[in-house]
Amino acid sequence: MPQPYLWTKLEQRGDAKVSGRSGHTLTATAAGLVLFGGVDGRLDCNENPAPNNDVYLLNINRTTATWRELRIPLAQRPPPRAMHSCTALSSNLLFFFGGCSSASPFVCKNDTWTLDVSTQTFKRIVCKGGETEDGEQLPESRL
Repeated sequence: MPQPYLWTKLEQRGDAKVSGRSGHTLTATAAGLVLFGGVDGRLDCNENPAPNNDVYLLNINRTTATWRELRIPLAQRPPPRAMHSCTALSSNLLFFFGGCSSASPFVCKNDTWTLDVSTQTFKRIVCKGGETEDGEQLPESRL
Protein backbone atom coordinates (compact mmCIF):
# COMPACT_ATOMS: atom_id res chain seq x y z
CA MET A 1 0.00 0.00 0.00
CA PRO A 2 1.41 3.43 -0.93
CA GLN A 3 2.63 5.58 1.92
CA PRO A 4 1.07 9.05 2.27
CA TYR A 5 3.44 11.96 1.60
CA LEU A 6 6.09 9.72 0.06
CA TRP A 7 7.94 10.82 -3.06
CA THR A 8 7.96 8.20 -5.80
CA LYS A 9 10.11 8.39 -8.92
CA LEU A 10 7.92 7.54 -11.90
CA GLU A 11 9.11 5.59 -14.91
CA GLN A 12 9.23 7.90 -17.97
CA ARG A 13 7.48 6.58 -21.07
CA GLY A 14 6.24 7.86 -24.39
CA ASP A 15 7.70 8.74 -27.76
CA ALA A 16 8.51 12.32 -26.73
CA LYS A 17 11.89 13.06 -25.19
CA VAL A 18 11.27 16.11 -23.01
CA SER A 19 14.41 18.03 -22.10
CA GLY A 20 15.02 19.49 -18.65
CA ARG A 21 13.95 23.12 -18.55
CA SER A 22 13.08 26.18 -16.48
CA GLY A 23 10.68 29.08 -16.95
CA HIS A 24 7.98 26.81 -18.43
CA THR A 25 4.41 26.19 -17.32
CA LEU A 26 2.86 22.83 -16.42
CA THR A 27 -0.91 23.13 -16.11
CA ALA A 28 -3.56 20.52 -15.26
CA THR A 29 -6.35 19.80 -17.77
CA ALA A 30 -8.87 17.00 -18.24
CA ALA A 31 -6.49 15.43 -20.80
CA GLY A 32 -3.42 15.55 -18.53
CA LEU A 33 -0.72 18.07 -17.66
CA VAL A 34 0.23 20.49 -20.45
CA LEU A 35 3.85 21.68 -20.56
CA PHE A 36 4.52 24.82 -22.61
CA GLY A 37 7.67 26.78 -23.42
CA GLY A 38 10.59 27.52 -21.15
CA VAL A 39 14.35 27.43 -21.57
CA ASP A 40 16.11 24.09 -21.98
CA GLY A 41 19.70 24.76 -22.98
CA ARG A 42 19.14 25.69 -26.62
CA LEU A 43 20.98 28.87 -27.59
CA ASP A 44 20.11 31.72 -29.93
CA CYS A 45 22.46 33.10 -32.60
CA ASN A 46 24.23 35.20 -29.92
CA GLU A 47 24.85 32.15 -27.72
CA ASN A 48 22.22 33.28 -25.17
CA PRO A 49 19.59 30.92 -23.73
CA ALA A 50 16.71 30.70 -26.20
CA PRO A 51 13.11 30.18 -25.05
CA ASN A 52 11.03 27.69 -26.99
CA ASN A 53 7.36 27.03 -27.72
CA ASP A 54 7.32 23.27 -27.22
CA VAL A 55 3.96 21.77 -26.22
CA TYR A 56 3.74 18.39 -24.47
CA LEU A 57 1.02 16.43 -22.69
CA LEU A 58 1.90 14.35 -19.61
CA ASN A 59 -0.34 11.56 -18.37
CA ILE A 60 0.46 10.09 -14.95
CA ASN A 61 -0.67 6.93 -13.23
CA ARG A 62 0.65 5.32 -10.05
CA THR A 63 3.95 4.12 -11.55
CA THR A 64 4.51 5.79 -14.91
CA ALA A 65 4.61 9.21 -16.53
CA THR A 66 3.89 9.17 -20.27
CA TRP A 67 4.89 12.15 -22.41
CA ARG A 68 3.40 12.96 -25.81
CA GLU A 69 4.28 15.93 -27.99
CA LEU A 70 1.23 17.83 -29.23
CA ARG A 71 1.79 18.15 -32.96
CA ILE A 72 0.56 21.70 -33.37
CA PRO A 73 2.20 23.41 -36.38
CA LEU A 74 4.81 25.99 -35.33
CA ALA A 75 3.03 28.74 -37.27
CA GLN A 76 -0.09 28.21 -35.12
CA ARG A 77 1.72 28.36 -31.75
CA PRO A 78 2.52 31.47 -29.71
CA PRO A 79 6.06 32.75 -30.25
CA PRO A 80 8.71 31.09 -28.04
CA ARG A 81 8.74 32.31 -24.43
CA ALA A 82 9.75 31.59 -20.86
CA MET A 83 8.61 32.94 -17.49
CA HIS A 84 5.05 33.37 -18.78
CA SER A 85 1.90 32.53 -16.84
CA CYS A 86 -0.79 29.98 -17.63
CA THR A 87 -4.05 29.07 -15.95
CA ALA A 88 -6.87 26.67 -16.75
CA LEU A 89 -10.11 28.49 -17.60
CA SER A 90 -11.99 25.19 -17.88
CA SER A 91 -11.16 21.49 -18.04
CA ASN A 92 -9.70 21.82 -21.57
CA LEU A 93 -9.02 25.54 -22.07
CA LEU A 94 -5.75 27.18 -21.02
CA PHE A 95 -5.00 30.92 -20.91
CA PHE A 96 -1.42 32.17 -21.42
CA PHE A 97 -0.06 35.65 -20.75
CA GLY A 98 3.26 37.38 -21.29
CA GLY A 99 6.69 35.99 -20.59
CA CYS A 100 10.09 36.76 -22.06
CA SER A 101 11.05 35.99 -25.64
CA SER A 102 14.76 36.67 -25.26
CA ALA A 103 17.28 36.24 -22.47
CA SER A 104 19.73 39.00 -23.32
CA PRO A 105 18.43 41.61 -23.33
CA PHE A 106 15.14 40.57 -21.77
CA VAL A 107 12.28 41.20 -24.18
CA CYS A 108 8.95 40.96 -22.37
CA LYS A 109 5.75 39.90 -24.09
CA ASN A 110 2.35 41.44 -23.40
CA ASP A 111 0.22 39.07 -25.50
CA THR A 112 -2.53 36.64 -24.54
CA TRP A 113 -3.34 33.22 -26.00
CA THR A 114 -5.68 30.33 -25.34
CA LEU A 115 -5.08 26.65 -26.02
CA ASP A 116 -8.05 24.34 -26.49
CA VAL A 117 -6.48 21.04 -25.48
CA SER A 118 -9.35 18.96 -26.90
CA THR A 119 -8.80 20.35 -30.42
CA GLN A 120 -5.10 21.20 -29.96
CA THR A 121 -5.75 24.73 -31.20
CA PHE A 122 -4.04 27.93 -30.06
CA LYS A 123 -5.86 31.24 -30.51
CA ARG A 124 -4.44 34.71 -30.00
CA ILE A 125 -6.70 36.89 -27.88
CA VAL A 126 -6.53 40.57 -28.78
CA CYS A 127 -7.08 42.74 -25.71
CA LYS A 128 -8.23 46.33 -25.88
CA GLY A 129 -5.37 48.69 -25.15
CA GLY A 130 -5.24 51.65 -22.84
CA GLU A 131 -7.81 51.26 -20.11
CA THR A 132 -10.84 49.22 -19.11
CA GLU A 133 -14.43 50.47 -19.22
CA ASP A 134 -13.99 51.53 -15.58
CA GLY A 135 -10.96 53.67 -16.44
CA GLU A 136 -8.46 51.22 -14.96
CA GLN A 137 -5.11 51.07 -16.79
CA LEU A 138 -4.23 47.78 -18.46
CA PRO A 139 -0.81 46.36 -17.54
CA GLU A 140 2.29 47.08 -19.57
CA SER A 141 4.87 44.43 -20.48
CA ARG A 142 6.92 43.58 -17.44
CA LEU A 143 9.75 41.38 -16.28
